[in-house]
Amino acid sequence: GYGNYDRDNHTPAVPTTIYVLASVTKTIVGTALMQLYDQGLFDLEDDVNTILPFELRNPNFPDDPITIRMLLSHTSSLNTNNQAQYYWMNFSGDPPFSFFPEPYLREFLLPGGRFYDDTVWSDKYRPGEQAMYANIGFDIISYLVELLSGEPFLDYCDTHLFAPLEMYNTSFNLSRLDIDQVAIPYQRYLGRYYQIDELMFMFGDDTPPEK
Repeated sequence: GYGNYDRDNHTPAVPTTIYVLASVTKTIVGTALMQLYDQGLFDLEDDVNTILPFELRNPNFPDDPITIRMLLSHTSSLNTNNQAQYYWMNFSGDPPFSFFPEPYLREFLLPGGRFYDDTVWSDKYRPGEQAMYANIGFDIISYLVELLSGEPFLDYCDTHLFAPLEMYNTSFNLSRLDIDQVAIPYQRYLGRYYQIDELMFMFGDDTPPEK
């Protein structure tokens, strides 16, 4: 361990300290999907619309298919997303949530949706033309894992990834972990460190309601 995992109480990190992974989670999501690829359940060049229950297209390029490979490589023409309501969602309990992945993904990605913002899609680059880091693309991939496997994504990861690898202190749910061993997540902003919930208070909580 290195440094303090709780700055206020000067609690030192140790080898058993558990950390929030953030975008490292994409490694888990991609691995889960590729396990299903190894089973022959899809091809990387497949149009995602052959699997999704809704039509996913960039409305600026509606005739261009979006493939699974594009989602994995951030080349689907989904933009790097800056919407506060996407990044700072705060929920009172553990996942799964009743509105995710459906209807949230549909409402976020499709024109006319409740949470839709046209900046989520590039109006410059067609699918496959340009790499643009898009977190929402991996939310779609996690949904593909559910649809292809027939298992809830969190259960799939527990059964097919974490258990075989003996990752017993890894979970998407804080309630399954020893909370006293979980490092507090901080974000550096304007020269100082803030807890994530402090930043949510500063900038407001633009969280999509559950109903």
